Amino acid sequence: MTAWANKNESLAIAPSAVLGTASYQIFSKAGVAISGMSGTGILANAQGLYVFPAVSNQISTQLEHYEIRISIFVDGEARVNYIPLINQTPIYALDAGFSINANNQLVGALWSKANGSRIMDSSRISNGYYYVHDSNGIAVPGLTESGIVPNSEGFFVIAPISATSLDLQSSVYFAHIRAEVDGLLINDNVPLTFGVPEYEPKAQFSINSANQFQATIWVTANGDVKTNNLGTASYQVYDVAGNPVSGLSQTGITADINGRFQITPVSAILLTDLTHYSVRIGVIVDGVERVSYKGFTLLGT
Repeated sequence: MTAWANKNESLAIAPSAVLGTASYQIFSKAGVAISGMSGTGILANAQGLYVFPAVSNQISTQLEHYEIRISIFVDGEARVNYIPLINQTPIYALDAGFSINANNQLVGALWSKANGSRIMDSSRISNGYYYVHDSNGIAVPGLTESGIVPNSEGFFVIAPISATSLDLQSSVYFAHIRAEVDGLLINDNVPLTFGVPEYEPKAQFSINSANQFQATIWVTANGDVKTNNLGTASYQVYDVAGNPVSGLSQTGITADINGRFQITPVSAILLTDLTHYSVRIGVIVDGVERVSYKGFTLLGT
């Protein structure tokens, strides 16, 4: 802060006046002196300006009335003036980023901004909060958290939570986010954008030496074999006319640690040589059944 004695204003100072020291004190709107926001014994520079050393800001960032009392000794007499301090409120905003991790959990973080810059001072921010709602504004049960504490970088990191209730393929979701910033409650809504994996159930079929139908089923997500968040698998064989083949089906098949579903071998006697067959494969992945159809043809010997 810089002060000076101006002969054209209320403090009429002659050009030959002898400038002494200056002091200042900031007061709140209630007239209470703000501790630590004062200075004394400041000397004028060659241009007649009193440059006060910087001090730690102790005033509220909320819009409030403050005044600075400035005192300058001129020709041995203290000249005093009060100057209003205009404390502009920053433009606050909230932002967030969310994704689904490999365990099909919603993960992400919120952060606050003042005049476009992320606030990292944890003393200024608190009580992060979010809840997820669909495009109709209906809250998704369980997908919420409150009282989130910011980390040293100013991020409100959410606790990972199961996202199996989200229909990522056909629905749109938003997150209502909220936090306290400089004592003010800031709210916003942000869309949840996810990269939905491309699932593909796959299988291999064979007839063993005991004339039994065998199959191994697995599912890929973006080309990689899924080994986690797998439910059960099922299959049904259909003949060329689309009729289910009796006895050639199974449900509730569980995966091994490598993500492979091994069916229980069953008699293949109903499968006729040189006939076209198709198999419906269903695998529950990330809470949703993924379905595909695979074909095979039995060749005669």
